[in-house]
Amino acid sequence: MTLLEVSVAALIVATIMIVSQAAFVSSFSATRQSRDVRRATLLLDTVLEDLAAQPYQNLLALNGNVVRDGETLASSSFEVAIQTFQAEVDLVQVRATVSSIADGREIGRVVTVRSRP
Repeated sequence: MTLLEVSVAALIVATIMIVSQAAFVSSFSATRQSRDVRRATLLLDTVLEDLAAQPYQNLLALNGNVVRDGETLASSSFEVAIQTFQAEVDLVQVRATVSSIADGREIGRVVTVRSRP
């Protein structure tokens, strides 16, 4: 084998290794982001279950509340902002928005209505 052949083979191997490393880094980033979205979704689901358990007359009082996934702001990664208002007579609209505390990006939003029983 000549020096040229060895150099070409080394270049090919180096290129494959760089591309493989980039794929692994991208995969790890996607996995981390997926895990974060799953955690935020679980928090939003928990808040919605708690809102469903609230009596109708208590819903308007929850407007402006924020629920976080940790005990303190420093230990939290996500928060759910709750907005409620009277949409019609005997009908309250509830909006819950989950967002990342670190960068403020909105991850998801759910809007529902609740009628007086």
